[in-house]
Amino acid sequence: MAIEKIDHEDTKLVALLDRARREPLILRSESSGDFVLLPVNDDVLDLLLERDPVFIQECREIQQRMEQGEYLTHEQALAVLEESG
Repeated sequence: MAIEKIDHEDTKLVALLDRARREPLILRSESSGDFVLLPVNDDVLDLLLERDPVFIQECREIQQRMEQGEYLTHEQALAVLEESG
């Protein structure tokens, strides 16, 4: 997932972002399609992560390791955290 910084001198873009801060905003372009602007919160981050191919692959690898027995129980994890203090 890429992050792009914007130039605050681009007043048209800044105005769109201000509007999107108040309510979700759909940008429509005949040549490029539709896009949504909305403020980032936990729900939006979850949505983005669910569609991130790198994150999905990492989850699959973790699941495979767990299926092979490479995991700690909740109690074991708590014990490790208490030891590292």
